[in-house]
Amino acid sequence: GTAGLLLQAAGGGGGGGGGGGGGGGGGGGGGGPTPPASDTWTFDLAGAGFDPATQSISSASIDLSLADDADQPPAQLEFATLTAGGTTSDEFQVFDGITTQTVQSLVTLNLDGTLNVTLTATQGDFLFIGATLNAVEDHAVVPVPAAVWLFGSGLLGLVGIARRRKA
Repeated sequence: GTAGLLLQAAGGGGGGGGGGGGGGGGGGGGGGPTPPASDTWTFDLAGAGFDPATQSISSASIDLSLADDADQPPAQLEFATLTAGGTTSDEFQVFDGITTQTVQSLVTLNLDGTLNVTLTATQGDFLFIGATLNAVEDHAVVPVPAAVWLFGSGLLGLVGIARRRKA
């Protein structure tokens, strides 16, 4: 079996059909706590060596590892949204495996190297197994300092003087 956090949309299993009347919750083995509708976590790039003072992120995506919970109830479609950096994704259908969502807002990621993320079940329920942040650093061309040009021209001058003396 796949271990993970069960996320369930508000309404306890949501989706279609209504479940045949008002007695739906009674026969399920005593109930238990209702799984959460969302899970929130923070990615912190400082631990990976990212320094927001000298580096910047040009694009990012999040790979979500999700699993269907064996279609309980059967044939139910499951949907979710992902909120990252204050911007919510379009609703997407949950399938087994890896789902990639693009991070639209990179402001907080570039500001302090952290990104707050919330995965929300909007219909049905599914297992959230894990997530990976893929960030692409913006590589800026580092200008050559003026001192290097000055040093190079000084060397060329010395070579020119040495050739004059030999000739």
